[in-house]
Amino acid sequence: MTSPAEFRAKAPLPDWYPESGDSEGFLRMLAEYDERNYQNFRKVPWLRTAFKHLGFPKSLTGRLNKMFTEARPQTFALIHADLTHGNILRGANGVTVVDYGLALYGPPDYDDAVKAHRNADSAELRVELQPHLYQLDVSRALHDTVRLLSGLRTGTLEHDQALALATNVTTALARANVVWGRTPTDTARTYLFDLVRESFNEPPYL
Repeated sequence: MTSPAEFRAKAPLPDWYPESGDSEGFLRMLAEYDERNYQNFRKVPWLRTAFKHLGFPKSLTGRLNKMFTEARPQTFALIHADLTHGNILRGANGVTVVDYGLALYGPPDYDDAVKAHRNADSAELRVELQPHLYQLDVSRALHDTVRLLSGLRTGTLEHDQALALATNVTTALARANVVWGRTPTDTARTYLFDLVRESFNEPPYL
């Protein structure tokens, strides 16, 4: 495993990057990145209207920052940050991990949390991963929502893709609402599937 000193020597990090061991700061950094994107998205009228219908709060990070204090300090390492079944190849010569496009320098717990979050059959939902899972819940809700809304608006989604993504967004929003301290309702699901129906000129769902 690459040590923090070796990593910094080979790939210097910006001054604002959290120090090794500052897992709370690492999560704050990711949440602040999402918050900046979210506030930019809210400047777009049709996205702002959709966010309102879907129950997004004015800020994504208010309650999150309090939850991050429970993140356990860990020595940072190079982490994959996108461990899914599709990125783990098994062959005659063993296991190969591919697609390091989202790789980060951070706490190993984050890698485990991503794996647990993205693989529904994962049994790795350990209590120490919870702060990381909270961040992933909110991030997924934001990015999947924007992906669905943009795809419907530009006509770049096939019908089955749109339905699958709407289902994913409904699940993601339910989990994010727990983080935001809100009670999930069927309003968001109805709104999303109505958008899909209208985009493909379908009759109302029964």
